[in-house]
Amino acid sequence: MTNQPTDDPATSAPATTGQATTAITAGRQHNGAALSTPLYSSTIYRPESVKEARKLAQQPKPPEFYGRHGNPSVAAFESAVAELEGADDAARAFSSGMGAVTGVILALCSAGSHIVASRQLYGGTRAFLENACPASGSRSRSSTGPSPAPSLARHPGQDHAGRRRDAGQPTARSR
Repeated sequence: MTNQPTDDPATSAPATTGQATTAITAGRQHNGAALSTPLYSSTIYRPESVKEARKLAQQPKPPEFYGRHGNPSVAAFESAVAELEGADDAARAFSSGMGAVTGVILALCSAGSHIVASRQLYGGTRAFLENACPASGSRSRSSTGPSPAPSLARHPGQDHAGRRRDAGQPTARSR
């Protein structure tokens, strides 16, 4: 009798999960028996008590409190993106592009920051850079650089993760 490969999961070595498998299984940790992630359309959730509601209202990212702060569907999406990117709970979902732009700029820039952005911007982004940012102590200017999208960097030549970026991309620097 010869030793032949077996398809029995109990005796075969565990397979390495590939990116395709991760792409179709990521973010499903809390699905139970459901094969796809349920879509929660609820905008508000009932807390157990007033004390619990106050506690949830003060958390930066409560799991179930108010739809704009997150819900199980959004949490599953964020978890999937973080898993696909190899990040530990670092993904954030926004309900609009302007929400994402505002969130990133407010998180990365502070008083004294200088934001350089392409002239080819969505009007809402331009208005935010020209009106809201100066009110918080940041300055911005337009650039005719080769990239139509704004790029943020703490140090010239690097993005916020410390990776090299292409020369000529617009940047935001803290001073």
